[in-house]
Amino acid sequence: SRICLHMQLIAILSRIGVGEIELSKMEEAVKEIITQLPDNCNKIFHGIYWDNMENLTAVAEKYNFSNANSVKTTKSRCVKKFKDKLESLFPEVFKILKK
Repeated sequence: SRICLHMQLIAILSRIGVGEIELSKMEEAVKEIITQLPDNCNKIFHGIYWDNMENLTAVAEKYNFSNANSVKTTKSRCVKKFKDKLESLFPEVFKILKK
């Protein structure tokens, strides 16, 4: 679930020395990045990460994608866009994570 992923991220970042202030900034950045992503990304993220829809066919049907493969491909692109934007804002964190 979203809360579980959030807690895992906090645990990982605190272990590598990212403090509360940085976490707060990252949380705000995550929210901002998501609002800047294309609408289809928002739909997929909402379905998969917020509504916990594990079945990509169900996501496709709910959000009018052609099929599950379309959702899968679009999700991959969206995750890359999201990660790239987050990394551009917090390069020092990503350097640590890549070690």
